[in-house]
Amino acid sequence: MVWRRRKYRVKRAKVPGTFYFSVLDNGVVSNEFWTIVDVSNDFSWDLFHYSGAARAAGQSYTGAVLVSPDGTYPNEMGKCEIKEWELFTVDNCSCQDPPLGISDGSSLH
Repeated sequence: MVWRRRKYRVKRAKVPGTFYFSVLDNGVVSNEFWTIVDVSNDFSWDLFHYSGAARAAGQSYTGAVLVSPDGTYPNEMGKCEIKEWELFTVDNCSCQDPPLGISDGSSLH
C-alpha cells in the first residue's frame, strides 16, 4: 500500500520516448531518466530502461523493465536482443488484485 501511494512527477525529455521521473521516498528524492527502448509492432511487449540516483542517500541505480500484458516472455525481442537469462520474473501471486485502481479519497489531479 505504501509504494502505490507515492506521487511520481513525470516530465517529457527533449528526445521523443524519454522521460524524467522524480519521487519522494521516505524523505529522500530520487530522480530517474527513463527511455522507451523498443516496442513490438502489435504492442504485445515494451522494453524500458532507467537510471536514477538518490543523491542524499548516496545511491545510484540502473535497470530495465520488460512488460507484457500477461507477464510472459515474448517470442521475438526485436533489436534489443535481450537473453532470457538476463531477466527475472516478478512473482505477485500473493497479491489479491493488481494495484491498478485509485485509493478512496485520491484523485489523478
